[in-house]
Amino acid sequence: MEAINLLPEECSILLGARLNSLHKRERMGVISQDQASRTRSQIAYSILAEIGCEDSNHEFPQDVTIKNNLEGSLKTIIIENKRRRPGLADEARDLLSELQSHNNEKSLSSSYDTSGRRFVSIETRIDQLTIKLSEAKGDAVEDIVSRIASLLSDNIPSYDNLNEAYKLAVGRGMRSEYVDKTLNTKPNDSNAQITVAEKIESFIGNIRIV
Repeated sequence: MEAINLLPEECSILLGARLNSLHKRERMGVISQDQASRTRSQIAYSILAEIGCEDSNHEFPQDVTIKNNLEGSLKTIIIENKRRRPGLADEARDLLSELQSHNNEKSLSSSYDTSGRRFVSIETRIDQLTIKLSEAKGDAVEDIVSRIASLLSDNIPSYDNLNEAYKLAVGRGMRSEYVDKTLNTKPNDSNAQITVAEKIESFIGNIRIV
């Protein structure tokens, strides 16, 4: 938005970062159309308030549903990443504490953060955390897919390589009774080894980020 350039530097940087974050999340597909629309409306409202097109005493529209969704998202990030990505889980924990503190202050005083700048700042950092998490997951998936592909690179992969590749695939959600049984009963059957390799390759070809 060109209007952002008309704002004071501090506000311009904050809202510019918020808008860029929104665009990136949309490109990555990690935000719904409804969430994107609400965020865009909040940014537009903030710009109008800053340039004097809205009553400065009018409270910034901080939707309770949005706040609850943000809290829920942060709690999910903490639970799902406390072992695999502890640094991101700690960052989510700090943001959750800050968001809850903001909400408590807001409930005690309607005059607290009427411009919404504090809330936008928190939400912007949550956006940035979501992007970092998506990128970390993508890197992890690419690494696993690369390792599996390397293990299956021979025309007839060895039993040990098949077994290791399958363990990695299982870690990403693969389950196959055929592969389980074949690896246990036909470790030296070349045709079976080829079939197992093909099944694992088929799975990683459709692997999803989780």
